Amino acid sequence: MSLFWLSLLITTIVVGYMVAVDSYAWQIIKTLIKKMPLARQQSIKKWYWVINTFFILNLIVFRVTITDWMPNAYKILLGVSAIIFYLGKTFMCIPLIINDLTQIAYASLQALRFYFFPPVVKQGTENKISRSEFLAKTSLVLGAIPMGLVSYGVAVGAYDYRVIYQTIKLPNLPTAFDGLRIGQISDIHCSYLVQTTHFARGIESLLQQKTDLIFFTGDLVNYDTQEAQPFAKYLQKIKAPLGVYSCLGNHDYGDYRAWANNSEKARNLQAMRDLHQTLGWHLLEDTHVFLTENQEKIAILGVGNWGTRGRFPKYGKLAQAHQNAEAAVKILLSHDPSHWEAQVLDYQDIDLSFAGHTHGMQMGIEWGSWQWSPIQYLYDQWGGLYQKNGQYLYVNRGFGFSDIFPSRVGILPEITVIELKKA
Repeated sequence: MSLFWLSLLITTIVVGYMVAVDSYAWQIIKTLIKKMPLARQQSIKKWYWVINTFFILNLIVFRVTITDWMPNAYKILLGVSAIIFYLGKTFMCIPLIINDLTQIAYASLQALRFYFFPPVVKQGTENKISRSEFLAKTSLVLGAIPMGLVSYGVAVGAYDYRVIYQTIKLPNLPTAFDGLRIGQISDIHCSYLVQTTHFARGIESLLQQKTDLIFFTGDLVNYDTQEAQPFAKYLQKIKAPLGVYSCLGNHDYGDYRAWANNSEKARNLQAMRDLHQTLGWHLLEDTHVFLTENQEKIAILGVGNWGTRGRFPKYGKLAQAHQNAEAAVKILLSHDPSHWEAQVLDYQDIDLSFAGHTHGMQMGIEWGSWQWSPIQYLYDQWGGLYQKNGQYLYVNRGFGFSDIFPSRVGILPEITVIELKKA
C-alpha cells in the first residue's frame, strides 16, 4: 500500500471515529439540556456541531495539504484541544454504549423468549432500559476525568522530569570502572510542540547529575532532521567527561513522511548523522568503541533501529557491531527493547543494554516498585530494569513525547542515572 493510500485510510478511519463519538456524545448533551428553553437548545446544538466540524475539517487539512504556513501556536492549540475533547467524549460515551448494548441484549432475549414461549396474555407494560438523566450525568463525569488528567499532562506532566537512580552489579566489571556513572536520555522527539524553556530545564537537570558518560538511545525527531535545528543550542550542552554516545531510533530515518525521491530522504539521514557529529555525540551505527582506564577496557556497542513490533524497521546489524568488540564488559545501545529478547540475549557476553522507544505509552500508574501501562500488552520490557540469565536491559521511559499525544499522565519524562559496581 502506498503512503498516499495509507494516509487516506487512516484519515477516513479517524474521521469516522470522530463523527461516531460526536453523535453519541450529542445524545448525552441533548438529555442534559432538554429542560432548557427551546431556543437555547437550538443554539447549543448549532455550536456543538460547528465546533466538531471545525476539528474534523482541520484534521483533513493537516492530512492532505501542506500546513507549514500555519503558525506553530495554532497547531499546538488545535492538536491539544482535539485530543482533550475527543478523549473526554470517548469516555462520556462508555455508559451510553453499555446501555445500548444492554438494551440490544435484553431485546434479543425477550424476542427468543416470546418465540419459544409465547405469552398467553400480552401485558401492556414494557421492561425497557431508558437513557436516563442519571446516565447522562454519569457520562459527563466520566468524560471530565480524562479531560482533566490529559490537560494536566499537557501543561505539567510532559515536563515534570524525574531522575531515576539505579545500581547494577556486574561480576566481570574491571576495577578501573567500578563506580562508573552513566546518564541516559531517550526519545527527545524535537518538534514545534516542545516548549524550549522547559526543555532547557530538563537538559540542565541531566547535566546536574555529573555522570561520567551519557547515552542517548534514539528518536531525536519525529519526521525529519530539520525539526532538531531549533534545539541544537540546548543539545550541544550535553557533555560528559568520557563522552556522549548515541544510536538512531525508528523516527530518525525519515520513514514517517513523504519525500520527493530517495536522494532527498538519504540527504535527510546524512543530515542527522552530521548533526550528531556537530553536537559532539559519538553516533554508533552497527559499530563499537572502547573506553580504556588503567589498561582495562569496556566496549560500547551501538546498532541501528531493530524492532519486532508492527512496521518498525530492522536496520541494525548486531553481528557487525559485536565483531572484534573484545572487552571484559560489553554495553549495547539499541533503541527498541524488543531487540533484546529477539537477538541480544543470544550474545551472552553483552552484559547490559540500553533502550527507549516505548515512552511507557506516556500514560499509566507507577506506585513504588509496581507499575502498569497499556504498553505492557505490546512490550514485555517497556520501562525500567530487566534481567535474564545475568544480562541486563534498562528501558528509559523517554525524555519527550509523541506529537500525536503531547501529554504525560502517570508515566513522567525520565532522566536515568545508572551506577556500575563490581559484584
